[in-house]
Amino acid sequence: MKFTLVILIFLIIHSELPTVTLSLESLPNVTNFLCDLFNVTIDTMDDVVKTFSFQSNVNAANISVIQYKENGENVTVSLSDNDSTSLIELKSGKIVFMIHGWRAAGNVSWIVDMAKAFQNIGVTNTLAVDWSPIAQENYIAAAADTKDVGRLFGNWLLNLTDTNNLKNIHLVGHSLGAHVSGFTGKILNETGASIGRISGLDPAGPLFEFPIEQSESNRLSPTDAKLVDTYHTNKGFLGFRTPCAQQDFYVNNGGPIQPGCGNINVITAITCSHEYSHIFFTKTIGSDNYLGKKCKYLLDTWLTCNNNGAIIVGENINDTEHGQFYVKADENADPLAI
Repeated sequence: MKFTLVILIFLIIHSELPTVTLSLESLPNVTNFLCDLFNVTIDTMDDVVKTFSFQSNVNAANISVIQYKENGENVTVSLSDNDSTSLIELKSGKIVFMIHGWRAAGNVSWIVDMAKAFQNIGVTNTLAVDWSPIAQENYIAAAADTKDVGRLFGNWLLNLTDTNNLKNIHLVGHSLGAHVSGFTGKILNETGASIGRISGLDPAGPLFEFPIEQSESNRLSPTDAKLVDTYHTNKGFLGFRTPCAQQDFYVNNGGPIQPGCGNINVITAITCSHEYSHIFFTKTIGSDNYLGKKCKYLLDTWLTCNNNGAIIVGENINDTEHGQFYVKADENADPLAI
């Protein structure tokens, strides 16, 4: 899988090796890795990186919304259908949209599990954005389409509900889905109203932070919703390394390898750690036991921490404190004392 090349590149560049057996001497040259990833020659690789751009030709027919109902009678509508919003039945209260990442879909297990977890605490408006026909493309193409997916979904939301109700919407996006969430928020900000909350679950780093450092207008950023919180679990590899929200929670120091993920091969270990973010967030739903301690964070180093207590993190977040927070959890993503 070509995308795994980015992982190995980060292993070399950042020298943050997980607790698995890996010989750096056995790895090919970093440039060769990038050439293979982008399917170009050494002579043209720099041009490909410099000319990466977000696309604006996504077909709305390739995006659908799945409404997960408590009775199991789920409803799927396409954004291209003129009457699609009329088929979605929303009750009063919070509205959650879960947005998958690369090579995933709106019916993957973590989304189904998260929808059930929300329903168990009384949130009945649980939906998923399925952009899988686009997300199945190569990583570069999928990343380039995230902005347009967010635009199309944001405009669809405006047809689904009025701007006064946007404050009740919570977008939960994993990996590339976190950036789709951010682009959705930017579109809605243009109306003068904002989404209530965006939770980024290990927002994708490649092409958003490395090897291209995108501006806040081209990625998830702190102003995309009234509250933006992120959960870093595979920093510097598949996930974002630096803060990109109002509240950035570095679970187990943000990884890069999470508990329970290190006793396997390096590629699987990193993928496991990237997926740990949505397992962690799902477990926080309905729980006040997950705590984060606010710290000063600079270049992967925790400088000083606030010892005056901790705040609740996850679904039941305490949003009064902004900044970077250290969180601890075990191999099952259950909370540990900090």
